[in-house]
Amino acid sequence: MNKKICVLLPAYNEAQNIQKLIQEIRTIVQDIVVIDDGSRDETARLARRAGAVVISHKRNQGKGVALKTGFNYALGKGYHGVITMDADGQHLPGEIKNFLLCVETDDPDIILGSRMHDPKGMPPHRLWTNLFTSWLISRRAGQKIEDCQSGFRCISSRVLEKTELVT
Repeated sequence: MNKKICVLLPAYNEAQNIQKLIQEIRTIVQDIVVIDDGSRDETARLARRAGAVVISHKRNQGKGVALKTGFNYALGKGYHGVITMDADGQHLPGEIKNFLLCVETDDPDIILGSRMHDPKGMPPHRLWTNLFTSWLISRRAGQKIEDCQSGFRCISSRVLEKTELVT
């Protein structure tokens, strides 16, 4: 892999999941940044122990602010892009390989992961909301987007540099 990518994990009270998740990701990508968003548990300590860079917010500010913090870090370190994942373990780290292959061969601006191939664990109201908003956004974008609410994404630095993030 020639393009330097880091994985961003916004996390709030994820001590039970974070260490195992980082260990699984590290078999594929070495550069992992956990944005500890004011956790009151051992999330930050366990993430550091597992080998991640940890940026800590003193108080919980929400996922959007945590992602913005991670995006700014990645841009400052010269990464080609980032892969974002939820820290609760709902995304399969093995799928990162597919993102990396796509980045290496096609160099897309954004890749969205999808949970729609197996939405069993998703509460019905979230499933229906996601299906509707994905349909609506797909129509607007002129391209099928299966899971517009997925936190499993790859975003190029080109996009991050040109996007003004409001939180």
